[in-house]
Amino acid sequence: MTKSEFSGTPEYKSKGENPMKTLVSMFALALALTFTGPAFAGDVTKATTKADCDKAGGTWDAQTYKCSEKKM
Repeated sequence: MTKSEFSGTPEYKSKGENPMKTLVSMFALALALTFTGPAFAGDVTKATTKADCDKAGGTWDAQTYKCSEKKM
């Protein structure tokens, strides 16, 4: 009896992992980055400190302690 007959799983003749597993993993990673990317960009309206405002790409007003979008 060969190894594949004993374990019930097919043997892959190619080196490395199953190509379908790699393809699905790449698709899942791309999908995750698509939906989480905007979350990391930051929201200037929710920034409460100068550091948070700078990370969000806004302009900090020290008199009112508010962050606003940069004007071009």
